[in-house]
Amino acid sequence: MMFERHLIRLWPVLFLLTLWLMVGCTPQQPRQDAPALAVATLTVSTPEQAPQRSFNGRVVAADLTRLAFRIDGKLAQLTIRPGQSVQQGQVLATLVDRTQQQALTDARAQFNLIERQLRRAEKLLIQGSVSDAEMDELRANWRLARANLKAAQAQLRYTTLTSPFDGVIAELYKERFETLSPGEPIATLYRADRMDVQIPVPDSLLTQIDPEAPSIGYAPEARIDGFAEPVAMRYLEHTLELDPQSRAFQLWLSMPAPSQKWRPGLPATITVDMARAGLSLPQGYRVPLSALQAAEQPGTFRVWKVVDNRAQPHAVSVSAVTQSGALVDSGLNQGDVLILSGLSRLMADMAVNPKPMTE
Repeated sequence: MMFERHLIRLWPVLFLLTLWLMVGCTPQQPRQDAPALAVATLTVSTPEQAPQRSFNGRVVAADLTRLAFRIDGKLAQLTIRPGQSVQQGQVLATLVDRTQQQALTDARAQFNLIERQLRRAEKLLIQGSVSDAEMDELRANWRLARANLKAAQAQLRYTTLTSPFDGVIAELYKERFETLSPGEPIATLYRADRMDVQIPVPDSLLTQIDPEAPSIGYAPEARIDGFAEPVAMRYLEHTLELDPQSRAFQLWLSMPAPSQKWRPGLPATITVDMARAGLSLPQGYRVPLSALQAAEQPGTFRVWKVVDNRAQPHAVSVSAVTQSGALVDSGLNQGDVLILSGLSRLMADMAVNPKPMTE
């Protein structure tokens, strides 16, 4: 009886021990790796040169100018609106000018008074009734009064804002009766007789541009989004400092305004014949655009290479984009195997099953 009671107490322990022995003796199943991802691939061939190069840019307002008063005051009239065409010399806005009108009246009265005194003194000088010192003082007062009158006239002119050239109002920043500070913009104006396209260019090309060279007269082709026919544009100017946002130099092309007005901000694609433009032809490996993936930094790219049936990311530099793909000038070698499909699913050192395909 005593033995049976001890056996009942030990039964849970014996059960757990038996279960542990069974688990320990069970052979572990081998870990199965995820199946390799099937990807389309392309082998990099020999390098080549691109006779043409395309640049993506945008239509920008020509001679965009901020309009502002030279003096402070309250806005009395505002006769413009965004998109309105204006003529050179047209009145765009005026300030409340009561103070300037009063100042001009006072300055004119003072000038007239001193001028009469000077004329009488000149007659008295002939008679010897006025000394030379008194005449010098009167002449000095007359010159000062004349300067004050011109300054008052200028202050009154400054209460009227006119258009410096024929153009179109781009933006309007102020409303009537607002108080303005000197130089505070109320609107922006751009030329109506010219349209410009701004494109970023690398420094390797910018150093080759000579505004005095005969090739500067070459007019590359521009295609504007929304317009069927390409247009020829000519070189206008370029910057000498990097743009802080795009980290590239900026170049402007220009042409007389077409009959169908372009709106600033429209995308534009510029195709440049490198030989006719007097620029060296970029050299590199041509790859499909599907092989490129945007990297973390804006304007940078990477490709995925197959190395021992595993995907490996590599940074590349794109020197040109053509109709048949991108021209990569660094980061690739002849014989590299590039992945063309499923780039968003790839991870470094991921197993892949390459499927070669023709370009």
